[in-house]
Amino acid sequence: ALPGGRIVIMGGLLAAAASPEELAGVLAHETAHIIRRHATRAMIKNTSTALLLQMLLGNDNLGGLAAGGLQTLAQLRYSRDNEQEADRRGLELLVAAGIDPRGMVDFLAHLDEQERGFAIPAYLSTHPATADRIHALEQAIAIRLRKNDPPVVIGEEEWSKLKGGCR
Repeated sequence: ALPGGRIVIMGGLLAAAASPEELAGVLAHETAHIIRRHATRAMIKNTSTALLLQMLLGNDNLGGLAAGGLQTLAQLRYSRDNEQEADRRGLELLVAAGIDPRGMVDFLAHLDEQERGFAIPAYLSTHPATADRIHALEQAIAIRLRKNDPPVVIGEEEWSKLKGGCR
């Protein structure tokens, strides 16, 4: 999601998405970032945090270094919170649109498989651990999902054309 409310879909995303529901899950997550104005809020928060830390720790080399490190850790935490909120709100958008939200979980499961062995400590990541995101979404889906499966977003033929047309 870009400032101004635009979402850019790269060919790699289409190649990685195994179904229209997976793509819809990613788009719902990114749409939630836009709706909640996460990028704008982050810019304001980061600027105010930087100013406050510089006032408290000074602007000399050591104070600036300490302020930079503390600011980075604070930004990462704020980013993880935004990602969790975007997952929750994206799930709500999918359910409201009648799209199977399990596609969002399926896409994250693919990411989780790719990340095996490359995990970094949670406090250094911009996103919550993928396995934790999957677990939270699965719990929310179990609560929200209707007994009947939501309708298919697009058929197999249209999905193949979409993926093939973007290469």
